[in-house]
Amino acid sequence: MRLGLPSTVVDGDLFGVSDRTVVAIASSVLHDVGLITSNNSDLVVDENMLRREKAKVRKDLKFQALSEAQALPLKGLYFNGRKDSTLIEERVDTKRYTRKAKEEHLCLIEELGSRYITHLSPSFGTAKQISATIIGYFEGTTRELSQFLEIGCDGTSVNTGWKSGVWS
Repeated sequence: MRLGLPSTVVDGDLFGVSDRTVVAIASSVLHDVGLITSNNSDLVVDENMLRREKAKVRKDLKFQALSEAQALPLKGLYFNGRKDSTLIEERVDTKRYTRKAKEEHLCLIEELGSRYITHLSPSFGTAKQISATIIGYFEGTTRELSQFLEIGCDGTSVNTGWKSGVWS
């Protein structure tokens, strides 16, 4: 029998408790209520079970938040870009090599509520590529844009440059 522990996982994350501590508390509570006995230890919670449950709960919560956001019209959009070192896997013949590469990342936030929309990775960090990536994302969605009022970004030169910023 599979035991789902979604509220246990959420509370552990909420209070910043380690996985090991959550596992110990959950197993001891199940033991105290009589679900775990010396003859029946099927419901003992281990760290791997907790990690799988965490991944499932986070995926469900993300899907729920994104589906709720898709139903509402978009009124304001803010984005923030950053170049990060990202691990990239290269295949040469039958071998795989990992290396670090600088990659541009964009985070789109819906304003009037500060809701996360999505994370994008344009192929280049130029203003034209950033704007094309954002426009391409919204062309592929069914999001209502008739009430769109504002767009904003951080003050980096690629976004606000006087010659070729995203706004130009």
